[in-house]
Amino acid sequence: MIDALDAAMLAVSADGAPLTSRPDAVRYVLRDWLVGHGYLRHREDPEGAN
Repeated sequence: MIDALDAAMLAVSADGAPLTSRPDAVRYVLRDWLVGHGYLRHREDPEGAN
């Protein structure tokens, strides 16, 4: 999982949201999963449409 997490850090950083540590990457991945499964609202969706 460490290799996958490091790869995700590079991919996200390339998209403009720099992840400088593995804890940052874990938070990013967890937030993405929570939003994707409807447990957390997306920051750009304050009305909860997604």
